Amino acid sequence: MFLAVPDRGPFNGLTTPVPYLNRFHFLHMTVDISAPFPNISTVLLDTRFLKNEAGQTFVGDANAFNVTNDLQTLRLDPEGIRVSRDGNFFISDEYGPYVFEFDRQGHLIRRVTVPSKLLIANPTAR
Repeated sequence: MFLAVPDRGPFNGLTTPVPYLNRFHFLHMTVDISAPFPNISTVLLDTRFLKNEAGQTFVGDANAFNVTNDLQTLRLDPEGIRVSRDGNFFISDEYGPYVFEFDRQGHLIRRVTVPSKLLIANPTAR
């Protein structure tokens, strides 16, 4: 089984009238090495939404970013996913940089503190 996380959606995450809801997918993939390319078969097993501590679904809309309180931010721009040994998984966010740990249901467990040496020293709007 594989996990996949799509990017936040088109147009800076602005999908109107319905907001883009961040999600992840469980996939089953098989490769037929005796067949010519494309020789990969993918089956979507399940899709689940990514939710914050309050149970609110993260959205792709860049305007959902709360500059004064990270805990109230609903904007998420997933870029990568990695499963941990215990079955939870980590998702990196493009804008932070941020790293979030979720359980298999898509509920946020914790926000991982990124070491200061990996943060942008002099962030600008450019």
